[in-house]
Amino acid sequence: MKTTNIIIALIASILVICSNRSNAQINNWRAWQGEQAYIVSLQFAFDYGFGIGVGYAYKLNTVLPILLNIDVSTQFGEKILDDYKIRIGGQAELVRLGDFSTTFKAQGIVRRLSNHYAQYLNIGSELGIIAGFYRPTWFMVGEFTYDKTLFTNVQHSETAKQNSFHQPRDGWYASSGGNFLYGIQGGYSFPAIDVNARLGGISTEDFKGAPLYLPLYGVLGMNVRF
Repeated sequence: MKTTNIIIALIASILVICSNRSNAQINNWRAWQGEQAYIVSLQFAFDYGFGIGVGYAYKLNTVLPILLNIDVSTQFGEKILDDYKIRIGGQAELVRLGDFSTTFKAQGIVRRLSNHYAQYLNIGSELGIIAGFYRPTWFMVGEFTYDKTLFTNVQHSETAKQNSFHQPRDGWYASSGGNFLYGIQGGYSFPAIDVNARLGGISTEDFKGAPLYLPLYGVLGMNVRF
């Protein structure tokens, strides 16, 4: 197998790992009360392993409901933040018909993964649609998201260089593809706290199969509004 093919396969695996640790801001549009404009969130992701994420969001005072957010997640391991994911973006409620709502979300993503063979720094994007029912005390919606890898910087370890027949090259590589995430999210809302969850599956962008490892994602979380 050529070195380029090996690198592409490794980059694709990064995308799967990072997608599984999906922790975009979960929001109940109908739970906001009074002057509340901020969210601080804590989320635990689970799939083949466990991770944790923290986030912050700000609700704009506009006619079209818009929530801006930033969050950081990492997987539990030997070194804290050895692997991490930073997501910056927002979501807007585009359609509201009674209790039914449709939301569009867009995120920019920076992801880092290290193993014995290389260190990968990935830049990507995430676009999604969330649609379902929202009430002041609960919500249940479906989600469909496209997670796209744009560029990846690869820095190979000495181990990889010494054990590779073809000398691996460090540097930037173009997109290795993307994944679709589809599932449900819901939760229960108190006056200032939301308890929420996400559960779903992952498919490659050509819909011909599932990514490597376990093609599922799940998140349990809590938001504090103030």
